[in-house]
Amino acid sequence: MSNLDLSTLEIIRKSRLGFFDDICAASSFTDRVDVAKLRSDPVLYVSEFLYMISQFDFSDREFFSLFVENHNAYLVDLASDEEKYKSRLGLTRERIEFGRFTEGALRKSLANFKLSEGGLDQSDLSRFMTTVLAPETTRRTVKTLEEAQLVDRVNYGFGSIVIRSKGILEQAVETYLVNVRQGILGLTESAAA
Repeated sequence: MSNLDLSTLEIIRKSRLGFFDDICAASSFTDRVDVAKLRSDPVLYVSEFLYMISQFDFSDREFFSLFVENHNAYLVDLASDEEKYKSRLGLTRERIEFGRFTEGALRKSLANFKLSEGGLDQSDLSRFMTTVLAPETTRRTVKTLEEAQLVDRVNYGFGSIVIRSKGILEQAVETYLVNVRQGILGLTESAAA
């Protein structure tokens, strides 16, 4: 491993710590045990996803439908490679199937998004996160983020719990990405000099 590789790893780790510092400082948590819940990979994964969807226009029905179609196509492709989903990703066929959106789930998701002005149903978030987080882990993570006052969870009835971000997580992810990018660019410029 070269010094450049070690420096890159250091940039990523410092930027990641900065992400967690930012969300912990912005949260309502003051207890050490509660703060520790925020310093977890699932919190980062959910935050990254919320950041990603904030960059897209999900109010456009066609765009959202295409996003879901691509998600479903990936899962269909993944389900066809048993060695990959079992051995390398540690997933079950049932979990992959859970992650797929049916036509009814897509309609419900679009309605929730419109009704809640940009919110995402918690079960839909679990579907999107299925390859990296179990549904229960996603639910617990969102509950922790709500308790920390970083997201709102609103029960719209009919089994819909809609998550609305306050923008804090997305800003922390953006800062994290900028820090990584600037750090790596600085390394590249130093190496070239």
